[in-house]
Amino acid sequence: MLPSIAIVEDSLPIQRRLVQIIQASEQFRLAGAASTLAEGYALLAASSPDVLLTDLGLPDGTGRSLITQCRLHHPSTFVLVLSIFGDEASVIGAIEEGAHGYLHKDTPLVDVVPALESLLDGGSPISPKIARRLINQFRVPDRDTTALSGRQLEILSLLARGMTAAEVGGLLAISVNTVNTHIRAIYRILGVNNRSSAIYEAAQRRLIRLIE
Repeated sequence: MLPSIAIVEDSLPIQRRLVQIIQASEQFRLAGAASTLAEGYALLAASSPDVLLTDLGLPDGTGRSLITQCRLHHPSTFVLVLSIFGDEASVIGAIEEGAHGYLHKDTPLVDVVPALESLLDGGSPISPKIARRLINQFRVPDRDTTALSGRQLEILSLLARGMTAAEVGGLLAISVNTVNTHIRAIYRILGVNNRSSAIYEAAQRRLIRLIE
């Protein structure tokens, strides 16, 4: 029997195109398609697919929850992320949860089939843009100003002004989960474990400027 592919994608045009590509292929069969996190949970439970192809940004939650679900309850299911999010926090967060591959959405959708083939053949398909981000994440910085990404510095500066994670997310038009993922990455990079210490350490390194 051909390997089964479950698709979780909230953009209906992209979802329809992915469904067409899978159905037209001779290598795979479609287990089903879902548009929300809740539908994704149901699809996983009903089909136990060979591969979950999922977005991260879903209207009722994050695809990372589906990745966790696969790791805990469907350990034989491979996970391939297809997402517009290409920042280090999103990529590393998804991989830490159990993703086996990560494609940025600027990847031509027809390239999903060879990526799925590589995944099932033991590979870990990653878009070149994502691979560069991963390399940059683990490279030892030459100076402190490269230790945090521009987005992380932006978030930390807003936190230093007293904003909550929800307020930061609203201002930057990103989810609270994404903000918290960035915050955890900031803590890891700066070697701290709370907001006050992160702000103090960043100010000491002159990465951010505190407003009197």
